[in-house]
Amino acid sequence: MIESTTKDGVAVLAMRHGKANALDIELCQELCGALDDAAAGDAAAVVLTGAGTVFSAGVDLKRVTAGREGYVTAFLPELRRAFTRLVLPELGSYIARLAIVAVFLGAYGIPVSFHNVATVTASNSISNSVSATPGGVGVTQAMNSAALSGEASAKTATAYSIGQQLIISAWDVLFAIVLVSWAFGWSGGKQLVESSYTEAKVKSSEMRESRKKKKEGS
Repeated sequence: MIESTTKDGVAVLAMRHGKANALDIELCQELCGALDDAAAGDAAAVVLTGAGTVFSAGVDLKRVTAGREGYVTAFLPELRRAFTRLVLPELGSYIARLAIVAVFLGAYGIPVSFHNVATVTASNSISNSVSATPGGVGVTQAMNSAALSGEASAKTATAYSIGQQLIISAWDVLFAIVLVSWAFGWSGGKQLVESSYTEAKVKSSEMRESRKKKKEGS
């Protein structure tokens, strides 16, 4: 149900539960058990993924409707436990991201409102998805300026966007170095980065070869 592999201090937990990894009592229990094992072992980080093309279809509604009240009573505590272990850290990260946007808006004299924070956050997500430049440089500034067009001048919005992106990027790099060094040690972190870089080059080569074969086939 959960396949666990550990490499270079990173535990990869792959869910293999039915066609869509739907959440039920057994999967929630297995997930929590696998996380406990990873925490007790040598893993310094955990990656959760779903086998196949689907990460997870969510709650298994067929089990809920078939089991009715008795199943739901037993399922909810397990779901809550899994939710706490998996989702709350990500939720905390998202809230912190919103707070950072609010702080930078205030620093540049742009009104701090839920609408502005949500709009800028959404424009950042869109620019990261469609950008053709590293880090979405240029695209992010254009999207932020459009999002704040009714709240600030284009000059102020662009200055805000560039300042936030530069400071956050610098902080991300510094934080990543400290975190990797703390979790894996300096030599272990260096080995992890080199290994990841090598694997990325291999993957990139495979993708280029695949595209080349598709063009030749067409």
